Amino acid sequence: MTWKMIASFVRSRSGVLLGISSVGLILLLGTHFRGSVQAAWRIFRIPPFPIRFSDSAFVAYSIDCLKSGQDPYAVCSFMPWHGVYNYPPVWLDLRYVGVSSRSTNWIGILFAMMSVCALLLLFRAAGRVGRILCFFAAMSWPLLFAVERGNIDEVIFFLLVAGFFLTDRLPVRARTWCISLLVVGLTCLKIYPIAAALVMARNRRGAWVALATGAGATVALLVTSGHRLFQILANTPHVVLASYGAFPVTMTLSRHLLPALSGQVEAHPSIASVCAAAMALPAVVCGVAWEERLYKIVPRLDLDCARGRIAASCMAIYWFTFVLGASFDYRLIFLLGILAYLVKDIDSGSSSHSMWAAVFLLIYFAVSALIYQPMIHALPDLLLYLFVCAWLGSAIQQRLRGTPGVRPALAVV
Repeated sequence: MTWKMIASFVRSRSGVLLGISSVGLILLLGTHFRGSVQAAWRIFRIPPFPIRFSDSAFVAYSIDCLKSGQDPYAVCSFMPWHGVYNYPPVWLDLRYVGVSSRSTNWIGILFAMMSVCALLLLFRAAGRVGRILCFFAAMSWPLLFAVERGNIDEVIFFLLVAGFFLTDRLPVRARTWCISLLVVGLTCLKIYPIAAALVMARNRRGAWVALATGAGATVALLVTSGHRLFQILANTPHVVLASYGAFPVTMTLSRHLLPALSGQVEAHPSIASVCAAAMALPAVVCGVAWEERLYKIVPRLDLDCARGRIAASCMAIYWFTFVLGASFDYRLIFLLGILAYLVKDIDSGSSSHSMWAAVFLLIYFAVSALIYQPMIHALPDLLLYLFVCAWLGSAIQQRLRGTPGVRPALAVV
């Protein structure tokens, strides 16, 4: 790599680099004046937590629990905040490489570096507007929330982004195999990446490949997690604050509009998931029926380039996590895959359609940080969910019927 190539890379990622540098500087000054890193994170409106990189600590302390001969899925004696383990067992195998509670900070730092790498791979812009959008993307609240918590989603996001870029120039058959293995592997780390199999739906044969990949991922998950899968689902909390998904949206709307139903939803969270899944179908039908109007707001998804596949995969993952019930807002980092595609479209100068969608996402991130009122979150959450269903459904339907992709400028990685 020559100095000219390095300079070109830095220029195209200047917005991201400036955003990352700004976060680092604010944290450095905040730590100096406020006395601790945890206090410095509160500048960004991150919900306070007594332990640094708490989600990394969650895995590390669970390993300590396992080493002591106890079951972290049932016992919380080792957890500083008295919670039971709710991640797949694969993460506990880190004990074989020496990971313990003393490794927490190193794990959190490694995860943060993965997030930075994912941003530098995803976001590039030559124009001023694109760089400004990249700057705010690097400072988006869900991303900072994930970094502060040291959450596993950072690893999933990085592997998804890196995997699609690394396989982008492979022959079609080799790329298909690699993407299938990527989806299977990521599903073993977390349940929701199985939704990324949708991106492989390409004509009838591709649809079968997507189904086979989904089936393979399901089998791999069952083999690696076994009976623990039910404990993972049972141990995963369903909350309203600092979270998105079918449960917080349904709970919030029912409390304000139909109070008699809120008790039923709280007792049976699956009701919310069924409602969200049912709403997806009419949204997809509207997206297909009104696709010309849809593509006056957002660009067509090009599933023949890395960023297009990443955007579609992130949409599918967002849809799946929404339907599952409740996810903390750090999982919204997958919306950055969509934002990167919009930034690329804006920067290419093909149209200005993507600007409104990109600004909406950035405002959506900001509202998540600044306002803790559930009702203010519920309506944008529902609107974004239905819009993603319509956009993704239209893209997959076009893919299956063999409609040509999108503007040539977007095919360049």
